[in-house]
Amino acid sequence: MTRGTELVDAVIDALNGISTANGFKTDPAVFRGRADGLSTGDITLPAIAIATLASTPTNPKPRTVRKDREINITGLINALPSDYEPALDELDEDITRALLPLTEIDALPGVLQIQFSGGEYAHPEGGSNMASVSYTLTVSYPLTIPKP
Repeated sequence: MTRGTELVDAVIDALNGISTANGFKTDPAVFRGRADGLSTGDITLPAIAIATLASTPTNPKPRTVRKDREINITGLINALPSDYEPALDELDEDITRALLPLTEIDALPGVLQIQFSGGEYAHPEGGSNMASVSYTLTVSYPLTIPKP
């Protein structure tokens, strides 16, 4: 398995811990894939979609490069109730609470830096019944190619 896949799997594992049984406010389904183009008929809501946006190599050196992996995390809720924002707030806070432990020292061994940004709300458009909150988690790590 690649290091990039391991890191995304760690994010998925952290988000899979979100459940009311674990003290959270929501019980979302978590899946790997883009949230774009989904409808409530495609998935059970609430849900969280995880997809890599980029895996950029920077600072190349002989046999080593720094990889900056941008992971998009999108929480989705059913916005059919007229006052859906409290439900979106609950999912927003649950995602944040689940991801914060990943920013602790040595939570992801070998990682150089973790940046957590976003929290943008998207409200239903054009007859859609989904609202969402999106984050970007950028994980920087070294990728080294062993000597032959």
